[in-house]
Amino acid sequence: MEFKDIWDILVRRKWIIIQAFILVLATTGIITYFLPPVYEAKSKVLVESSGTTATMLSNLGLQDLSSLIGEKGATDIGTKITLIKVDPVINEVANRLQLRDENGDIYTALRLETAGVLYKFLPRPYVYVMEDIGSSSMTVLADSASLDEAIQLADTVAEIYVTETRKQRQRELIEAGKFIEDQIANVKKDYFDALNRVNEFQLTNNSLDTEIEIKVAIEKLGELMKQKEDNIIDISEAETKLRILKDKLATQDASNIFAVTITENAQIRDLLKSLSDLQIKLAGLLIERTAEHPEIVAVRKQIEETDKIIKRELSIYKNFSPEMVSLELELEALKAHLIGVNRNIEKYTKLAQTLPVKSSEMSKLKLALTASQNMYSSLLDTSFKIGVAKAMTVSDVRIVQYANRLDSLKPISPQRVLNLIVGAFLGLISGIGLALFIDHVDTTIKTSDDLKPFEKLYYLGSIPYMKKDSLIFKLDSKHPSVETFRTIRNSLQFATLKPQIGPILVTSCEPSAGKSTTVTDLAISFAQTGNKVLAIDTDLRNPSLHKFFNVSNQKGLTTLLSNKATTNEVIIDTNVEGVRLLPCGPVPPDPGLFIESEGLKKYLEQLRGSFDIIILDSPPLFIVSDAVILSKLVEATILVLESGRTDSKAVSEAQDLFEKAEVKKPGAIINKVKKKYGKYYYSSYYKNYYGSKGSK
Repeated sequence: MEFKDIWDILVRRKWIIIQAFILVLATTGIITYFLPPVYEAKSKVLVESSGTTATMLSNLGLQDLSSLIGEKGATDIGTKITLIKVDPVINEVANRLQLRDENGDIYTALRLETAGVLYKFLPRPYVYVMEDIGSSSMTVLADSASLDEAIQLADTVAEIYVTETRKQRQRELIEAGKFIEDQIANVKKDYFDALNRVNEFQLTNNSLDTEIEIKVAIEKLGELMKQKEDNIIDISEAETKLRILKDKLATQDASNIFAVTITENAQIRDLLKSLSDLQIKLAGLLIERTAEHPEIVAVRKQIEETDKIIKRELSIYKNFSPEMVSLELELEALKAHLIGVNRNIEKYTKLAQTLPVKSSEMSKLKLALTASQNMYSSLLDTSFKIGVAKAMTVSDVRIVQYANRLDSLKPISPQRVLNLIVGAFLGLISGIGLALFIDHVDTTIKTSDDLKPFEKLYYLGSIPYMKKDSLIFKLDSKHPSVETFRTIRNSLQFATLKPQIGPILVTSCEPSAGKSTTVTDLAISFAQTGNKVLAIDTDLRNPSLHKFFNVSNQKGLTTLLSNKATTNEVIIDTNVEGVRLLPCGPVPPDPGLFIESEGLKKYLEQLRGSFDIIILDSPPLFIVSDAVILSKLVEATILVLESGRTDSKAVSEAQDLFEKAEVKKPGAIINKVKKKYGKYYYSSYYKNYYGSKGSK
C-alpha cells in the first residue's frame, strides 16, 4: 500500500480519527483532572568507597581486621541497593512510621516496594532506590499522597539503613569476639596443662636442664676413656697385654665392646652410635605408643639388624686386626689400672644412656608449652584488637542529603500537560489505527479500484454524491454529474461497439442504491445528444420513475400487458425534451407473471423501432428474480452499486448470477461517491476549474 493510498484512507475516515482523538484526549483530561496528587521525596546516601572503619583500623596497625567487618575497599552500589530494600529494613520503616493500609494493618515490605496497577488512581506509600550514575551514591525515593509522609518515608529509610549497616558490622565483630573468647579458654587450659607437665617431669627426674647434664656426662666419659687409653699404652708387658687383650676380645659382643675397639674401628664405632640412636628413638616411641605400633616394630627390627652387623664386624676384627700384637701388649698393661676407670666409665655410661630419653621427653614437653603459650598470647592480642575495632566501627554509608520540602512541594503526578500530550498522541494513533482497521475490514465498494477483482463487470463510471436528488437537466452543463453521465453514455457505446444501443437494463444489488435516479439521469443524458429515449419502469413491485418526472402512474406497463391499453395510451411525455416514459401502472398482485410474459418481449421489439434508446428500471437483483429474467431481453445490463454500502460479496454474487444467466458482459456504475473518497469526487475539480459559478 502506497502512502497516497494510506492518505486517501485517512482523509476518507477523518471523522473516525477526529472522534477517536477527541474521545481519548477528553478521557485523558478527565482522568488527569480527577487523579489525586502524588508527592515524591528524595534522600541521598553516599557509599564510602575506601572504607572509613578500615582506614581507622589501619592507622592503629589493625588492618588485618578489615576482613571481619566486610571492608573490601571497593563500592558495589548494586549490592547496597539490594541490602537497603531487604525486608527487615523496610519493615522497620513501616513500624516506626506506623504506615497502615485501608484495613489498619501495618504495610509489608512487599507492598511498600511495589507500586501496583492502580497506584496512579489510589496512591499509597511507595519506596524505591536507584543508583546515581557516575557517582558512589544512591537516591532513596519515596512517593505518597501526603507530602509530609513522603519526606518522612525517604529520610527514615535512609536513617534505618545507615544504622542497620553499622549494627551489622558490630554483630560481625561480636560473633568474632565470642569465637576468640571460646578459643582463649581452650588454649589457656592447654597452656597450663603443658606447664604442669614440664614441672612434674623436672621434679620426677630431678633434672632442671637435661642438655647441661648430657654435656657433663659426655665430657666425663671422654676424660675416663682418655685415661684408659693412656693406661693401655703404658703396658709394657706385651705378652700379658696380648693375653689380656685376646681374652677380652674373645668376650666382646654387641653389648660389651671395649673402648679401644671402638676407637680403632670406625665402622664399629659408627654402628654403635647408630645402635645407640635407635635405642634412644625406641625409648622415646615407647613413651607415646604401644609396643605393637608399626613404627616401634620397625625400630626394633633395625636394632636387631645393627646388632648382627656389629657381631660380624667384631668377628672380623678379632681375626684380621693388623694391630693385634700391639693392642694385646697395651691391653695387658692396663689390667691393674683399669679397675677404677672401668667403674666410673660404667657409671657415666649408664647415665649417658638415660639422658637422651629424658632430653627427648623434655623437648616435647617444652615444645607443647611453647606452642600453647604462643597461641594463648596471639588470641589475647586478637581479642584486644576486636574490642578496639568494635568500639570504632562506623557505617560505610552515610546520609549526605535529607529530603527537602521545597524540592518535593510540587507533585510528580498527575503531570497534566504531559498527560494531555500523551493523550493527544495516543488519540491520534488510535484514531489512525482504527481508521485503517475499519477500512481494512470494510469490504464495501467505494471506488473503481474495488471493482478490479471483478473482471466480468465492465466499469462504466462513478456518480458523485448529491445532497438532494437533482436531475441533471436542472444542472449546469459543466456540472460533474452531467460530465459523469456523459462519460457513462460514451462507455456504453464503447462497450457495445454498435452505433445504436439496444434496450438497457438498470438494476442494483439492494434497494435504495439509486438505480431509478440513474435510469432517469441516463435517459436525460442520451436525450441531450438528440436521441429519442424511452424509460420503462419494470419495477412492478415498487415503481418510482413517474415520481421523478412528476407524471401519473394510473396507466402503464401493467395495463399494456393486460391488453387494457395501447402503447400510445401508456407512453407519456415528460418535462424533458426527447425523453418519454412508460410508467409501471397499477401494481399487480403477481408481478412475476408480467415479467415472464411473452407480451413484454413483444412490446420491447415493437418499441425498438420507435426509439433510439430504451432504458428499463428493474427491481433489485437479490430481492426477486425479475432483473435476471429481464437481462435476457436486453443488450446491455447495468448494475448500480452504492458507494460505501454495497458489499463486495454482494457484487461477487451478482457477477455469478449474471454468468449463470449468460448475460453479456454487464456494466457497473458506482453511485453516490462521496468527497471523502478523494479522486473519485469531482466537486473540488469542478470548482477549481470552472469557478464558483461553474463557468469558464
